Amino acid sequence: MYKILILALLCFFTLQMEAQELTGVIEYETTMTMDPNDMPPERRRFMEGRPGEDRPKERKRKTILSFDESGSIHKAKPRDPNEESSDGDRRRRRRGGRRGGGSILYKSMESGNTVEQKSIMGKNFIIKSEDLTRDWKMTGRQEQISGYMCMEATTLKDSTLITAWFTPQIPVSVGPGEFHDLPGAILKIYSENNRFSTVATSVNLDVEVQGIEAPTKGDVVSEEEFEKIRKEKMEQMREMYGRRGGRGSRGGR
Repeated sequence: MYKILILALLCFFTLQMEAQELTGVIEYETTMTMDPNDMPPERRRFMEGRPGEDRPKERKRKTILSFDESGSIHKAKPRDPNEESSDGDRRRRRRGGRRGGGSILYKSMESGNTVEQKSIMGKNFIIKSEDLTRDWKMTGRQEQISGYMCMEATTLKDSTLITAWFTPQIPVSVGPGEFHDLPGAILKIYSENNRFSTVATSVNLDVEVQGIEAPTKGDVVSEEEFEKIRKEKMEQMREMYGRRGGRGSRGGR
């Protein structure tokens, strides 16, 4: 295990000069299960208040990670208007399309600090975080992903085992969302309870990238303050769906 860690670090530092000018774009697809039993209480109550046919079993989303020597930015991939969508996806877009474009996460390569923009019902918030380094453990396993030899590493988040596959062939500490602190780009990551699974679908290096800068639009709040606001909005939405359901059952339309 220690030999594998040393090998990964050697690969990282050996290619550091190359990484200083390395640019790239990685596209990911994430699958998230929608099991109410695995959800926070306020989210579960919201889901239970929705009509049965409108409760999806899983949700997929596509994202793009762009990076250069200064930083990286991870955000939702613009939707292709010609792409096939399920009825549930269309319903979610009709309700949520006006409420914001999802999370935008910027990471500084120099400091490791992040700035994230999140949206709730059309209102933007900015959350700033200092460098986060997790206690990753190398397993020694290897796997080919998107044409790159990857190494497996595991860590815990809220008592849940997280497994990541990263490649020292792309010697920059980047990855999807909050996971970006391994000595190489993360091309695959998932949780043990299958709540989410993210895999790279394409990797393009040495391409021109633009817009690698921290988002600034939104009220600056802490993660705790944002969670409090999110819970309050979820309760409001649950009550709104509950009232709609009550009118539907009484009206018998």
